[in-house]
Amino acid sequence: MLWHMLRLELGDELFLEGLRKLYSDYKYQRASYSDIERLYTELSGVDLSKFFQQWVNRIGAPQLSLSVEEATGNRARIMFAQTQFGDPYLLKVPVALYYEGEAEPQVFDINLSQKLDAFFAEDYERLQGVLVDPYFDVFRQLDREETPPTVGELFGAAQIAFVFQMQTDSIGL
Repeated sequence: MLWHMLRLELGDELFLEGLRKLYSDYKYQRASYSDIERLYTELSGVDLSKFFQQWVNRIGAPQLSLSVEEATGNRARIMFAQTQFGDPYLLKVPVALYYEGEAEPQVFDINLSQKLDAFFAEDYERLQGVLVDPYFDVFRQLDREETPPTVGELFGAAQIAFVFQMQTDSIGL
């Protein structure tokens, strides 16, 4: 996820240029995360120390919750809360807004830097849905509804049901 988020942060061209330089500079050597941070900071001209600090050295992951309410003037107030323990993460989170009558959502990158952040969207009356991180581009704790059911969840159920299909082999057993 670190590589994926770095690529989204810098763009494809700069990211790939950095990989080429990393390969040529560190071929047959070890490169630390500090080396990678320094290389991409030099290439991009952007201080990436906070990016690397939170994704390499910090324990845990951000956990997001969302609420949508009507604000004045037919606008929607979309509130984000970072509910994990500790300081807030610095995040760029894609948010997809689904409107009635439109086949594709409008996707916006929202910068979050506080435990509570908000932004406004137009046309509340036509807004049908809001999806945070629709393509799973941000390292975060997934909401329960974003994860598929597993066999392990059965063991917490009051009744367990297993279905077996038995096959006989060709010698008549």
